[in-house]
Amino acid sequence: SIQALAQASGNPADHSSFLRGQSKMRSSGFVALATALAMIQGLNAISFWPFSADPEPEPQILQEDKVEKVATASKMDVGQKQQSQTAHGFRRGNMTSFGLDEDARYMIRLGPDVSGYQRQTGGWYLGASHWNASDRRDPRDHSSMYVGAFMPGTQAFRQAHLHWFIEHVPGSDAVRISQSSGWYLTAHTKNPMDARNKDSTYTIIVNPAAPHLPERDGEWLLEQNEWGAFRLIHSGSSRYLTAHRRVTADTRGEDVTYTCVMDPKAESVPATDGRWNLVKVVG
Repeated sequence: SIQALAQASGNPADHSSFLRGQSKMRSSGFVALATALAMIQGLNAISFWPFSADPEPEPQILQEDKVEKVATASKMDVGQKQQSQTAHGFRRGNMTSFGLDEDARYMIRLGPDVSGYQRQTGGWYLGASHWNASDRRDPRDHSSMYVGAFMPGTQAFRQAHLHWFIEHVPGSDAVRISQSSGWYLTAHTKNPMDARNKDSTYTIIVNPAAPHLPERDGEWLLEQNEWGAFRLIHSGSSRYLTAHRRVTADTRGEDVTYTCVMDPKAESVPATDGRWNLVKVVG
């Protein structure tokens, strides 16, 4: 079969891309039907999605609690920047030590790709959207969706849900990162499309009411560097959140990149990879 040929190629990225394409084709009929029903009954008729019909309005005021000093950092060349981060590294902490507010909404913004390794523009925001069929993790499963980094100012950005709550996990320094629906950010390996390659796995949001979820699923550890940028570590795998455009399956067009968790020991990945700014939404 075509799928067997894709698997035989030995390229996990090609296989993942193929499966995602197959998922798009399988989903197209369902999405067309859902769209027709929505036009008749209103967008709120699509009740199985974790969102209201309209995404959150773009905030008019952003208070940047922990924002990387990009201007200062840009004066350093790539080698110096990597050496500085290696020397000083990220320090691990918790919500209290980093001054984060459980009652606040945050937008999670990707830091600049200083090294050029990611092939991904910085300044894009972590979010989820139900408008694109390929975001669905499985056409038969309405309990999880893939997450991406969205380019500001685009239609995809305006349609996405970009606000996140950061909640402390009792008895640990870990946090859970979730949207207003309660669906939370995590990474699984159960679905064949989850795997990006041997060093990375695509991220998803999951319905907390879904059956058979792993114990302590969706827990993240916070690390911060000297410029105030964060690295978000998936507790279950010890991999960090990032966004790359190095394999075909990474991209969902010019304005969205699927995010993943990356093994910090992966070959050739620079120390500057996987930095995010947590931007508090005011108003």
